[in-house]
This record gives sequence, structure tokens and C-alpha cells, in this order.
Amino acid sequence: MNIAVVVLGGGINRDSTLPDTVKKRVEKSVQTFLSKKVDYLIFSSKISVLQVHSPGKTEAQAMYEYAVYYSGKIKKKLRKEKIIKEEKSLDTVGNAYFTSKILKNKNINKIYLVSSDFHIKRAERIFKKLLGKKFKIEPVSVKTALSDQELKKINEFKDKPWIIIDKFKILDYRLLTILFLFIGLRLLNCYCRIMYLIKRPVDPPGYFLGYS
Repeated sequence: MNIAVVVLGGGINRDSTLPDTVKKRVEKSVQTFLSKKVDYLIFSSKISVLQVHSPGKTEAQAMYEYAVYYSGKIKKKLRKEKIIKEEKSLDTVGNAYFTSKILKNKNINKIYLVSSDFHIKRAERIFKKLLGKKFKIEPVSVKTALSDQELKKINEFKDKPWIIIDKFKILDYRLLTILFLFIGLRLLNCYCRIMYLIKRPVDPPGYFLGYS
């Protein structure tokens, strides 16, 4: 059985550089990879579903490039054959879903999950939900400027949706994608109907009585 470090993306700038919060995640993941007996380092994220611009590379690629730079800065060498890029996910659920396929393929049964302190609790819960209780997950929190009180409020807010989700036995990323797509198409259909009613010409007399 193998062990991996999994670091989650958290956004990418328009010029394809990483925000400071994500750089700190990458730095922590490299430190963990070098200090523990770990077989693989996995960078997970294509781009955030909330991203309004289209950078020239995926978050996973940007994290990989920064990891190589950072390892050189601290005068350590990363074995590139041990680095894996997951470049399909758009959110935390996607991170867990697509990463799970890599873990199964590489025979990995334990991960060090790296993310920021305001996100790690939710990320751990999602990964546990998808990977199952037998899988070993050790969360690695990256400290930010948020106070303990602010973190508590954020975690309380993010925990609320899971009251509903926890009732399901399986959390299927594809099913959620189809559901959101269906809702989006229905909203688009309603919008088009409203715009048609607003812009259509006035009906001639007797139209609704069947005389036209």
C-alpha cells in the first residue's frame, strides 16, 4: 500500500500565478512530502467553478510549477515521477471524486490532505464521505490570518449543508453535476419565456377568442 500527499487548489490569478494562500498550501505539501515517508504528491484542481476569467493553465499545473520552484529555493529535489496532476475537478467534491480514481489506480490507502485552515475541515469531511471509513486521511491545516473566532464562524456556516447531504449513502459527483445542469437549463428556459412575453407584439383583437 502507498501513501500520498494531496494538496487542493484554491484559485488562480488571471496571469496564471497562484494567490498567496495557495502558495502556502503548496509549500506545506512539499514540506510534508519531503519529511514523511510518502510515495506520491498529488496536485488537485482544474479551475474553480466560481472563476470568472480563463487563465492559460490549470491550477494543478500552476501548483506543480511552484512546487518545483519552491523545492529549488529550499535546496531540495522533487522526483517528478512521483508527482501527479489531477486536472478535471472544479470544486472540493470534484477534488475528492477525481482524486479517488488516482488513489485507487496507484494503490494508495492513506493521504495527507493539505488545505487552508478555513477549508480543511470541510475538505476532510468530503474526502471521508467519498473514500470511506477504511481509508486513512490525515488533515494538514495551513494557517492563514483568520482568527480562531472567524474560523469557528466559517466552519459553522459550511457545516449546515452537510446536515442534508449526510443522509445519503453515496455522494455521486456526476449526479450532482447533472442536477445542477438540469436546474440551470430550467432557469434559462424560464428566462427565455419571460423575455419572449416582454418583447412580443401586442396580440390583435379576438386573438384569445380564436377569431384570428
